[in-house]
Amino acid sequence: MRVFHTIAAFLFLTLLSTSVQANVVFWEDSKHGVTLTYPDDWRRINSQKPDDILTIAAPSGDEQAFCKIRVRDNQKYMIYPPHLHPDVQKVAVNKVFWQNYIADFYNPVFEIYHDEAGLGRGYGSYALAEFTNDFTGGQMRRRGMFLASLYNGDVYIFECSAERLAYETWAPSFFSIARSVKFDKTINENYTGNYRDFLDGPNQPMYFRDIRRTIGRQE
Repeated sequence: MRVFHTIAAFLFLTLLSTSVQANVVFWEDSKHGVTLTYPDDWRRINSQKPDDILTIAAPSGDEQAFCKIRVRDNQKYMIYPPHLHPDVQKVAVNKVFWQNYIADFYNPVFEIYHDEAGLGRGYGSYALAEFTNDFTGGQMRRRGMFLASLYNGDVYIFECSAERLAYETWAPSFFSIARSVKFDKTINENYTGNYRDFLDGPNQPMYFRDIRRTIGRQE
């Protein structure tokens, strides 16, 4: 009888685990070598800027939660070897970068900024900010998270935002999509010579620092 109960409990937990798994959509842009996954109840919408390659909206009603990826060409840092990429990030994708980026929004206010953020295979930075944006029916005060990484001559920008008070509700979904971002491997991170081990140990990934979650850089 005990064995029967154990098997029944195992089957119940297996079915329960299977039933709660959300279906996802796999998206790929072969031109820019980037992929991600997002929940299948999100929908793709028309991108608004020339460098937008994907914009997706959550089933969020008036909370207007959405995410997007943008890609911008930036070849000038490709002369630097891979072991200098963490230092290059602090110059190419730094707080000034985000100040200029968010200046396109009305009345932006920075809340958090970090270097050494991980997006895909690239070293990047993270910002959390509030801003006002125009939507159907008027203006909305919004809160958004922003990640950007420099990789193989391109700056990949990932941003998600929602109505200010609804941001915390949608943040887990935003970070989950961010962690799914992958770049085609086009750079060999290994190098020869007596250089400082900037990863602080063999195969040790750099981690994105956030007050609640971590986003790891792919190896």
